[in-house]
Amino acid sequence: MTSIGSASGTVIDGFRLMARRDGRRVQLLTRRGYDWTNRFRRIANAVASLRCRSCLIDGEAVTCDEQGTPVFKLLIRNRQYASAQLYAFNLLELNGEGLRGQPFERRKDALAHRWPSDQPTDRRPG
Repeated sequence: MTSIGSASGTVIDGFRLMARRDGRRVQLLTRRGYDWTNRFRRIANAVASLRCRSCLIDGEAVTCDEQGTPVFKLLIRNRQYASAQLYAFNLLELNGEGLRGQPFERRKDALAHRWPSDQPTDRRPG
């Protein structure tokens, strides 16, 4: 299972994160600017594996139960950070180019094309 999935319009209850990659450096930042990269190493490693020089991804860190359903209490009460996944909502920057003015479909496709080829296609953004 990969650490980046797609929300596909589903309401997700987790921690909102901005995943920032610049070269080899990856940061996972909360809305308030806290750096949670070390808390969510699996997500940071997945972002580092994307085929790009830099990117900024808006998403939600979630932990799923045995049925694959995101369950917020697993993050809050059980602190299951190691198994968390990033459900990517939006690609805001890619290789130094701001994409906010581009159509959503183009941004979604750009993220899917950066996905490592060894990752399952059912978990690719889209």
